[in-house]
Parts: sequence; structure tokens; C-alpha cells
Amino acid sequence: MTKRKRQRKHPRKDPRSPEMAAPREQRDSVTRLPRSARLTLLAVAVALILLADDRHVGMVADGRQMINTAVAIAETGEIGLARGTDFTLPRPRGDAVSRFGMGTSLLQMPAAWLAPRVEAVRGPGSSQFLFLLVPLIGVLVTAWAAAKSVLLLGAPAAAAAPAVLLASIASPLGSYAAMEFSEPVQSAVLGLGFAAALASARSEGRRATRLAVAAGVAAGFAVLTKSSLVIAAPWTLLPLLAAGDVRRVRSRIAAAAAGALPMLALWCAFELVRFGRLFGGYPDDSFTNPFLDGTWRLLIGPNRGLLLFYPAALIAAAWAVRALRADDRLLKLAAAAAWLPTLAMLAVAAPYWGWHGMEGWGPRLIVPAVALLAP
Repeated sequence: MTKRKRQRKHPRKDPRSPEMAAPREQRDSVTRLPRSARLTLLAVAVALILLADDRHVGMVADGRQMINTAVAIAETGEIGLARGTDFTLPRPRGDAVSRFGMGTSLLQMPAAWLAPRVEAVRGPGSSQFLFLLVPLIGVLVTAWAAAKSVLLLGAPAAAAAPAVLLASIASPLGSYAAMEFSEPVQSAVLGLGFAAALASARSEGRRATRLAVAAGVAAGFAVLTKSSLVIAAPWTLLPLLAAGDVRRVRSRIAAAAAGALPMLALWCAFELVRFGRLFGGYPDDSFTNPFLDGTWRLLIGPNRGLLLFYPAALIAAAWAVRALRADDRLLKLAAAAAWLPTLAMLAVAAPYWGWHGMEGWGPRLIVPAVALLAP
């Protein structure tokens, strides 16, 4: 009798029951894409690889600065470059430094290390393709993160494959897979931060903490990649505020801060070593373009307008309006986390003298927002 009572008091749950299945489904939603999305991602990768042309790598000063910095670190352990080239900034010690964020240069270091070894075997110029691996991976990671975000927002599995396309070859970002700019890295870390914040809000315990840390790392690395993202990247963490009660929210925020701080410390160190102050990469640049003119040109203008190059942004705007009216707190925060970074990038780019981004396809300076609008 005693044994039976104990069994009734602590019944063993059926592993097929909804109570036991829910955590497993939750884990799968965080770690695994449906087969259709994985195949779509593979197809996008193959298409981008087949269409890539590595003959033009290093032709644009922006990318050349970042690659040369990676080469300098790989070959000399220093970040100094030759003076008088590529609009670099001179330093008192006699060398010059790149004015761009260090994130992409750090990611290009493996390519810089491998390049002379590949050319020793295959001949001069044969290592060009190595420097397109980072932008290619950046676009693919953006597409993966978009698909994950769709699922975490409650969409059916069939929605993940279109999200992969809308974050890659069905957007202006796809063209950057074959250019050595930092936009693919920017979009990848913004997308990862957004997806990790969503996943953390939907998780519990240590998993939630780890995901919040990952979201913070992504936001911090975004600033290391481009300093102006300091006003955009933190907004991608807004879904953490939907984690539940005040204690859980504070725990997630603390974890995200712990993840971001090392990246921000590294950013500060590189800024001070290179420029002697924070935000010193563009001392001679100005914000002289009329704000409304830049806004119009970047959103609907015929040459660089976001809606011309990415009409899916209209769907993202319509969804945001619906989400903000919904009762679901996570959906509201997700809508804000998608659009506030986009508007922040627009606010910086519109009055900037080079609002057009010089080279690149579409509104280059706000193209990383594709990572947040695609889901």
C-alpha cells in the first residue's frame, strides 16, 4: 500500500505527453531549421559561390584597408599600414591605420595567413577567393538567423525557407557576398543578436542565460565592426525584456551585458590605439547632407531607395504595425527590435555627406537592416 501511494503521489510522466514534448520542441526550435530551410540555405550558398567573381577583390579602398590591416596583423603582429594610401589616417610613429571598424579585419586574418601559402602553390593572385569567404559566410549566417527568428516568432516551419531567401539573394545584401565590404558582417551580427534575444526570451534556466550572453556578444561585435552601430545594435536586445518577471528580465540583461562588455572593451582599445580617442575614424567627415533629402533618397529614391531594392520592407512595416497592436509582449518588442536599429542607421546615414555609400548595391549604409526586416 505504501509503495502504491508513493507511486500515485509522484507519477512518472509519459515522454509522449504534451508536458514532456514541449521542452523538446522548444529545444529543437532553438537549434534546428526545418529541412526545406536547410536545403534553401544550401542552394543559396551554391548559387552565391558559382556567381562570385574574385578578380575584383581589393579594388575598392574600403575593403582594401580592412584586408591590408588583416595582412599586417598576420605578417607583423601590428595594425600599422603604409602612409598615403587608401585614405588611411597617419600616426606620429610614421605609419598609418585604417579608419574602419576592426571586426571584419579580425575575421579576415585566417585568409591573410593562408594567402601566401596558397599563392606559393598555385601562383600569384590565386588567393583572391579567400577574402570573399568572410562576406559569403556573413550573408549565409544572416539568412540562417532570419529563418531562426521567423520560427521563434511563432511562424510555421514553411516560413523559414522564404526568410532565407529574403535575407540573401532576394535582397540587396546578396550582392555583398562577392564584395569585401563589412556590410555582411554587420548584418550577420545584428541578425544573430536579434535571434539569440528572441530565443533567450522563449527559454529558461541556463539555456536562456547562454543565449542572452550570445546576444550581447553579437551586439558588442557589431560595434567593433562599425562604430556607428553603437546606437543601433543595443535595440536588437529588446526581446530580452519579454523574458517574464522582473527577476528573469534583470538576469537576461545582466547576461547580455556580460557578453557585450569584452567586445566593447576591445573596440575601445582599438579606437584609442589607432586614433587616441573614441569615434576617431572619421575626423574630416561631415554631416552636411539635408536630413529630409537623405531620408527620401535612402527610402524611396530611384537610385538608392530601400523600397526599390527591397520592396519586402513594406511587408515588414505592415507586420510591425500589426505586432505593435497585438497583445503579445514579445511580438511588440520584436517589432521594435527590428525597426529601431533600422531607423537608427537611417538617422546616421541620411545627413552624412556620403549617404549613398559610394560603391555597393542599393542603400549600402542601411543594407545591414535586411537582417532584421527579413524575418
